[in-house]
This record gives sequence, C-alpha cells and structure tokens, in this order.
Amino acid sequence: TEDMREGLEQFIPQYYAGETDIPEIIVIADTPEGIVAINAWLVQRRGGSVEIRVPERGKKSKLLAMAEDNARRKIEQQFAKWESAVRNVETALQELQKALNLKEAPKRIEGYDISHLGGTETVGSMVVMKNGKPANAEYRSFTLRTVHAGEIDDYKALREVLRRRLKHCAPKTESAITVKKLPKKERVQWREGKTTLAMPKGWREELLMVSEDNRELLTMDLRRKNPKTPLYAFAHFQAKKTDALHRTLDAVEHALGKSELYLVIPETIDEDILALHGFLPSAKPVPEEFTPPTNTRTYHRRKTVADPSLSAAPDLLVIDGGKGQLGAVLEVLKELSVEIPVIGLAKREEEIFLPKSSLPVNLPKDSQAQYLLQRLRDEAHRFANAHREKRLLSKEIGSALDAVPGIGPETKKALLSRFGSVDNVKHASDVELLTVLNTGQLEALRKEL
Repeated sequence: TEDMREGLEQFIPQYYAGETDIPEIIVIADTPEGIVAINAWLVQRRGGSVEIRVPERGKKSKLLAMAEDNARRKIEQQFAKWESAVRNVETALQELQKALNLKEAPKRIEGYDISHLGGTETVGSMVVMKNGKPANAEYRSFTLRTVHAGEIDDYKALREVLRRRLKHCAPKTESAITVKKLPKKERVQWREGKTTLAMPKGWREELLMVSEDNRELLTMDLRRKNPKTPLYAFAHFQAKKTDALHRTLDAVEHALGKSELYLVIPETIDEDILALHGFLPSAKPVPEEFTPPTNTRTYHRRKTVADPSLSAAPDLLVIDGGKGQLGAVLEVLKELSVEIPVIGLAKREEEIFLPKSSLPVNLPKDSQAQYLLQRLRDEAHRFANAHREKRLLSKEIGSALDAVPGIGPETKKALLSRFGSVDNVKHASDVELLTVLNTGQLEALRKEL
C-alpha cells in the first residue's frame, strides 16, 4: 500500500544510519518511491553490494515472517540499549516535568533539527520518544521547500518544518470560508470569454468558488477522470495577502482531499506559500489535450495520505538551538493557535531555554532528564544527516544515470546495487558492466559518463 511504501522510505535510512553491520540482502514488503537512492546509500555505507528484495507471492509469507521477526528482535535490542543508557525512564520524565513546570510527565516528546551542506540540500528531522523510548516508525524527515540553494537560514527552515508538522494539530475553528461547487448553468456563464483548460473526451468538469464573507478568494476550473488519474485545474486567485492565501489553500485541501493535483495559474503567486501547501513547480507540462493557455505557471502537488504520526499531538517539543531557534518556533505556535510546551537545547553548555525566560535552566549533569534530552537531540541530528546524505546521493544519481539513453529505473537500480555509486560505475570495466548492461546501453553510458 501507499502507507507501507512511504513508511519504508522513511524507516530504512533512519534505521541503517545507526548500523555498522548492514546485510547483503534486505527483505521488505513493498517498493518505496526512493528505492534507487536508498539502495545506493546502503551500498555506500556497507562498502559492498546490497540487494533490496521484495519477495514473490509464493515465497512472501515465509520471507516476510523471517524479516518481521528480525525487525522485532532489532527493535527489542535497541530499546534495551536505550533503557540501559537512560537508567530510569520514569525518573527522567518526572525530572523533566518538574524542571519545565509541566502539568504532567510528557508521554510524547518530539525533537527537531535542521541539516544542510553549505546552504544546499537543507532538510529537517522530527524524531519521537513515547514514554521515554524511541518510536522509530514515527520519525519523519522534511525536504525544505522554501529554503533555496545557497540560502542559509535555520530560523526560516525551522518555521517551515514546524508549520508543516503542527498544522495537523491546529484547533478546528469556525471559518467564514465557503467552498461552493457551481451548477452547470453557472459554469457555462462563468466560462464565457474566459481563458481556461480544454475539456478532453472522457473527463468531467467542476467549477469551485472559494469565498470568505461574500468576497471571492479563488475560482478553480477543475478536470476529473477517475480516482487513479491526477486532477488538473485552472486556478485564478483573487486572494493576495499571505494569511488569506493560506486559508484559501487550506480550504482547497479540505474540499479536494490529498489527491494528486496540477494547478495552472495565470498570475504571479508567492511560490513559498504554494510550497508550504505542497505545490511545487511542475517538472512536466500539462498534457496537450487540455490545451493549456500560454503565459501561465504549472504547480504540482503529489498524492499524499493521512499520517498518524503527524496527527498525534506532542506533549513537548525539543528544538536543537537556543533563544533564536526557540523564537522562530514560538512564531509558528502563535500563528496556528497551538499551545504545546517547547524548549530549546543549546549545544555548547547543554542549557535549556524556555519561552518568556531570559535565563536558561540547567539540569544536573548526571540527571536522567538531561541525558534523555541529549539522546533525543543527538538522534534528531543523526536522522537529519541521514536524510541529507540520501538526498545528495539521489541528486548525484539523477544528474548522471538519468541522462543515459536506454537506461531505465530497473537497470539503474541494478547498476547501483552492483557497483554502489555513479563513480564506481564510471570506473568499472566493460566486462563488469556487461553483467548488467547490453552492448547498446554500455556504449550510451560510456558517451555520457
């Protein structure tokens, strides 16, 4: 399922980032979207070939049962390590409750970190502890959408990560926004003399009007076919102010769900606002059958599913950093009207910064609470770096092997599984490469690399 694939894409890198003994064969239940980059990253870490195997139906039950048993034992071993390190989890949580003046001991603690490489490949991480233990399956990574290449701005990055995460916890309030689906007669009247998308055979049309206090915010001329095909829409935004645009895009998501959607927009819209709602500049054009108008921009939001980890409300947020980072997060909490305790954990002196307090809190160096927070912070740092490394590998692969004619996703996966990196492929002998490629592919590869 899509849930399984997304979960595996998150879990595999964060799990093996902390492992030195990476196996030759890894059995999984489904193939995640980023399998090629994950495979290459594992090969690089192992220093040898790694095969990621999705078993055939006849063998699936036995192999997956073995894989699940191995996973259970690994998790039990990891829990044992953590329980050994944090000698008394209950004491640690009680110490935190007292030091931070919390109403009760925090059951779900989330740690956040930002990682980049000289302003490139900026990513964020969210790690989770439940009842003082790591909840690996609920870790999440964020590829930054509003922090661009060459831009170093940890505060902006934190604001984006926390906004994308905490909007799932924002209280549902009474809204004056309405989304109206116009009947056929009004659709015909609206389209007279207007530029929009063509209506290909087999597609259905919808016209959505988003309004607030009788003021139009967005008109969206939509094309649907079936549940498996993306939605295409010509969208005219009347909303201009930042807060109105956010409310409008929230209303669109509420009305259309999390389906894959292409937006064709004639006017200039702040791309950072669109990005925060998942709409990024489209890598491919709208199909010609829609006769898309000229002088427009197309944005794409991929299909997503409800995320149980993001839907769960944290009892405490731990930010890697001091007053500045803490202030950035407080801005987001205020914007979303979310009330969750938050602290900043400074690296140098392991000081804890609290909102509305100029002086840091210092826990005893040997306290269980201090040790637990350090482990959480280190885990967030490790997870962020693992995601960034995977992104860099994916970029390397995309810029090299994708340009070779005749080499598709399966061949690319086989090459990286066999040789580990693009550089190793480049320096492999023809005899070695012909174990994976045919002569035509080999000739094309030699021309490109």
